[in-house]
Amino acid sequence: MEARSQLRHRPTIAADSFRLTPTSYDERMCFASRVRVSVVIALALLFSSCVSHTRPIIRKDHPSSQALLSATKADLIQRVLNSYRSIRSFNAVVDMQASVGSVYQGKFKDYTDLTAYIDFRAPESIRVVALLPVVHTTAFHMVSDGKEFKAHLVIQNRFIQGVNDAPANSANKLENIRPQSFLEAMLVKPVDTANELTILLDDTTETTASYQLGVIRMPGKELIPHRRITFDRVNLQITEQREYDESGSIVSLTRYDDFKIFDNVRFPAHIEITRPKDGYGIVLRVTKMEINKPIPDSRFVLNRPEGTVLQVIGSPAPVQGQK
Repeated sequence: MEARSQLRHRPTIAADSFRLTPTSYDERMCFASRVRVSVVIALALLFSSCVSHTRPIIRKDHPSSQALLSATKADLIQRVLNSYRSIRSFNAVVDMQASVGSVYQGKFKDYTDLTAYIDFRAPESIRVVALLPVVHTTAFHMVSDGKEFKAHLVIQNRFIQGVNDAPANSANKLENIRPQSFLEAMLVKPVDTANELTILLDDTTETTASYQLGVIRMPGKELIPHRRITFDRVNLQITEQREYDESGSIVSLTRYDDFKIFDNVRFPAHIEITRPKDGYGIVLRVTKMEINKPIPDSRFVLNRPEGTVLQVIGSPAPVQGQK
């Protein structure tokens, strides 16, 4: 009875003493102040060095510490012109690997490396001679003056000639290789500012840092894409060139890498050429090069050997054995 009496008379704790929310005005103001202080402290901790870290930007072939260069559209157009004018002639020795196929077909077939000799003389004369491995006999010999080309396919005993812009529609894709394709890939032509429009885009992200110079033709009222030239923003070197047809499909895609100095001229020692519509690709690795040295006229002369099968591009293929 005494214990029950003590329980009945034990002082009770007011329910308000457990309230988490303030009731009076002063209590509410004090509570809001504490909340604000807590938020400030949390934000300070969030953005302080103790809970953050620096994430470097890693770009292909360039350390993140390298500063990016800035250039205007006019600067890049002039840069292409200066580079093109700096080379009046060259003779190069290259390791060349050809492949047939395209990204549209989903497969490529690579062929054995060849050693090739490429001669160029301004404005558009070019000669390409490729040798078979081991035996070092001639696989093919090609020349072009910028308008017409000739090609002697030694293994097939064929001699092909025609205009440079004739359709390359041979079932044997390697027969679609033209000497002018080498020249257009190895030397980036200047922009024709009198007849072509240009647009400059900055393509700088965490993985790339480049400028894209778009070259557009306007033969009538319609704009037609012609080329896209890519410049590395670390050094403003040309790393890629794309050429398009009137429908916007890629005619030629060339990538440039491993720039070296040859006779005081910077030139890419690794060139990858892809021509998806023609169905072939070529990789050139320059092993030796001389620039702006005299080249005789005889280098660019190719006469049809007696007994070879002649094919003029644009005419029906000759019957086997026809001369």
